[in-house]
Amino acid sequence: NVSIQSIRQGEAKGLGHAILCAKRLIGKEPFAVILPDMLISKDNGNAGDSLKEMRLNFEKRETSSVLLGKAKKADISKYGIAQIKKNSKLPGLGLIKKMIEKPSIKKAPSNLYAVGRYIFNNDFFKYLSKVKPDKSNEIQLTDAIDNYIKDNNKVNAFSLDGDIFDCGDNAEYILANLEFAMKDPVIKTKIKKYLKTKRF
Repeated sequence: NVSIQSIRQGEAKGLGHAILCAKRLIGKEPFAVILPDMLISKDNGNAGDSLKEMRLNFEKRETSSVLLGKAKKADISKYGIAQIKKNSKLPGLGLIKKMIEKPSIKKAPSNLYAVGRYIFNNDFFKYLSKVKPDKSNEIQLTDAIDNYIKDNNKVNAFSLDGDIFDCGDNAEYILANLEFAMKDPVIKTKIKKYLKTKRF
């Protein structure tokens, strides 16, 4: 009993704008955001375990949440970076204190970045609709999350369980294909045979 509906964004005005385009379909329900170009791979278990943990936490606490991974120093300026307030009584990493979109290395509060998995209460739309476009005329989801937190709303931070591939990057896209291809024994054998015949 799964119903799938699609909405065309029309113009590339940022992730925040893309989510706002779906507001009519979501209605008054809480919602999850999954970025399909951010692929998660796990050697053991299900690649969706991290999102499942977030969903179970939401069903229990009704608290919005963001999945975070650890960025390499050179990649910090590509992503939304989070500052964490650790709390042993809470699941995951604790609460997010601040979110900054694409900061410089000097201004980044940590190396923890949003890896494209989010769960929000419906009242988050109110904050998303008030975000002003940035210099690139994009509505940034990170800015809305930061404003949401500044208004004393809680956002839990969860840690990525597995490897992440950002397929918006050409090299990462190729590596993602290799990662998942190597999970198939037949394809794995062909790839290894091919690599042995080539000099790089």
